Amino acid sequence: MGDLRTTPGQKPLETTAGRKKKKRKIFFWFVFTILLIGAAGHFIPYPRYAYATGYTTTREYAEIRSAANGQVAQIFYSSGDMVASNAVLVRLESRAEEAALAEARARIAQAEAEITHLESQAADELKRHQNDIKLAEMDLGHSRKNLELTRQLHDKSLTSGRQLAADEFAVSRNGEALRALKEQDMTVKEKQIAAMRSNVESLGEVARRAEAALAQREVRATLDGMLMKYTFYEGEIIRPDMVLFEVFKGPVNTMKIRIPERYSARVTTGMEAKAQLATHRSVITRRFIGEVAFIRPVVEGDGTDNYRVAYCSLDLEDENVPPGVTVDTRIFIEYAPIWKHILEP
Repeated sequence: MGDLRTTPGQKPLETTAGRKKKKRKIFFWFVFTILLIGAAGHFIPYPRYAYATGYTTTREYAEIRSAANGQVAQIFYSSGDMVASNAVLVRLESRAEEAALAEARARIAQAEAEITHLESQAADELKRHQNDIKLAEMDLGHSRKNLELTRQLHDKSLTSGRQLAADEFAVSRNGEALRALKEQDMTVKEKQIAAMRSNVESLGEVARRAEAALAQREVRATLDGMLMKYTFYEGEIIRPDMVLFEVFKGPVNTMKIRIPERYSARVTTGMEAKAQLATHRSVITRRFIGEVAFIRPVVEGDGTDNYRVAYCSLDLEDENVPPGVTVDTRIFIEYAPIWKHILEP
């Protein structure tokens, strides 16, 4: 065998056994590192949050919508205005409804005038009819007396049979005339008046519906408070599903947030919520503490995103914050392994 010669200061050549040992050592540390990372990711807890956005509000508030479709004719209030309950905030185009109401009222006035005229006619006719009956009764009584006298004279042969027959005919004629007057139906006008009154009641219902339709052309505040106006303009067509205003009453101690759909099943009432207010942004993040108080049971959408609306209490620590301030909210869900964060974002 030959001699192995080396240059002074150089390491000897690595043997096959040495290379295998080095590979085993690298593989061992690689596997150990992977297991260590896996164990750390499994056993080290890390907080999981649901992120939502919204705005500050009051415990007592109302969303104001229109009761009908229509074009905005006038807007009377803007954001920040104080309004009283039942104040008219918006008026919609209402010329058709005003014309319908005016027509209904005109028809009612005309029908009532006709009823008054018919009632006057009916009273006059009834009075004449009663007078005619009295005259007929008087004629019948007079003709009976004449007939009695004629019969006495006829018995004494002081008058002719023709006169007796004539007086008997007069009694019969006057009796028939009286009977005809008494049998005459004087309720025709009353029936006409009753029918016209029924028509007036129907017209009154039409007028009430027209008034209700006209009332729907006005959007009114439902409680006292500060107003926040959404974006819409005069001349725009609005629908009942559009929120036009929100009215806030009382101190700001609540926030209304939209929880994205992917978090909606994980967030429940009672969870802690920390909010960062747009009015309090600084280098050092300051978050105000709150709690999820109520979650609407349905998933809603605005055409681009789906979400659930939630209401959270909010402790502002005596800070003066107006309603409508934007909040970025972080809701604590649970402590979970890091791998769960990666695999279930």
